[in-house]
Amino acid sequence: MKKALSLVLTLITLLVCFVGCAKEVNTITDFSKFADMTKDGTDKIEVTFDNYSGYPFYFAIGDQEDIDEIMDIIFSSSFTKMEKEVNGGDHTSMKIIQGEKEYNLHAFMNKEGQYYYSFSTTDLQIKIQELAREAGAFEIEEENGLEDGFKPSNSAAEAPTLYCAYKSDKTEFPIDDVTLDFYYGGYYYQGVEYELENTHDIPSFELYFQDDYGGKFFIKRVEENFISEKYSCDVVYDENWYVTEVKFNHSETITIPQEIFTEESGIIYFSVFGTNQREPEPQNKVITGIGFYYKVVDGKVQLSKQPFN
Repeated sequence: MKKALSLVLTLITLLVCFVGCAKEVNTITDFSKFADMTKDGTDKIEVTFDNYSGYPFYFAIGDQEDIDEIMDIIFSSSFTKMEKEVNGGDHTSMKIIQGEKEYNLHAFMNKEGQYYYSFSTTDLQIKIQELAREAGAFEIEEENGLEDGFKPSNSAAEAPTLYCAYKSDKTEFPIDDVTLDFYYGGYYYQGVEYELENTHDIPSFELYFQDDYGGKFFIKRVEENFISEKYSCDVVYDENWYVTEVKFNHSETITIPQEIFTEESGIIYFSVFGTNQREPEPQNKVITGIGFYYKVVDGKVQLSKQPFN
């Protein structure tokens, strides 16, 4: 009886410690997998860069000045706690090689325990993008219009549940008629009913356009559950279990309001907001979305999934 009671007390102590003493991440070495990584001593950085083409662009950073700048950004950065499940986003990652040791770092978010943590600034992403451009990552012409979101190129383990995409047969529009086809939905490998009961239950949702200057433009509210066959999609895997294609059930044609084009250039995000009733503390937030770049020239709007020069 005493042994049984002692075992129970031990288990309770461990549980309390697990819940109450969860490790927080403030610096890069707070991540378990980067605990022994050093600011100095990096020989090379191999980058898998997401240029939003659906296929990653690979290049290596060997210049010591660039390496030192990147490592300084990494070691001076703080981190922001995110969700347990993160949808979409930039898939750029890098392998930091220090002698015989290698560290695989995501340029946007990394996982510790049950949670993802993002860099508190975009300095690392901006620097990597600068070097990627120099290496030729954006030398891909958009000859047949514009589309993104249909080829996410992430592994089954990292693949999001909720997806978003867009498509147009052209890249230049009159400023008062910037119209694209938008796609959104979720992939539920265990079925809609299981998803509703265990992971996501989003009774209604809203569509917005947002810009990188703080603007938010309401499109409409949909009084239907996002988790349904109507708003579902299917995915195609390759032999390595990477998602190579997303097939959507739902799409709609939407015109971007002219009022959003207040600057000469910027980023526009198509966002789906909803409240997941299956979360411990449900709150209205972006459940899926996708972005693209714009530039206004002589009353015309040019769109691209890549930054303009």
